[in-house]
Amino acid sequence: MAIRLPKLQSEHDYVIKAAEIKYKQFRNLNYTVTTNPNQQHNLGIGKQNTVYPDIIITNTLGVVTSIIEVETIDSVSETEAKIQWKEYADLGYPFYLLVPEKSAIDARMICLRNKIQARVITYNIEEGSILMDNLYVV
Repeated sequence: MAIRLPKLQSEHDYVIKAAEIKYKQFRNLNYTVTTNPNQQHNLGIGKQNTVYPDIIITNTLGVVTSIIEVETIDSVSETEAKIQWKEYADLGYPFYLLVPEKSAIDARMICLRNKIQARVITYNIEEGSILMDNLYVV
């Protein structure tokens, strides 16, 4: 859990909301998208310890189909990887990192160094709109 400056926390929560809207459109009615912005505990998962990724997608039976963690430029780090990303990746669900476009290479290299299996998706904020693309599998 990164400690962010207020501006970056607002960006983080804004990206979570935009991703929620996007994934609800893609997943249609067969999936549920639940978010845990700003340290909320709306839905937790885990075998031994309950964790609260930013976005959890479940099917109609409530089975987790993927988890997404949103990072800002300041939270793409070795520390985040060791404390949070590794734990999320080890849960056994498809794990996605949604990172600023400028941080994609760093996120991929950190995942490789720490043996974290993740799919890295980038976002870019332009004129108040969020563009998401560039899927990299690590």
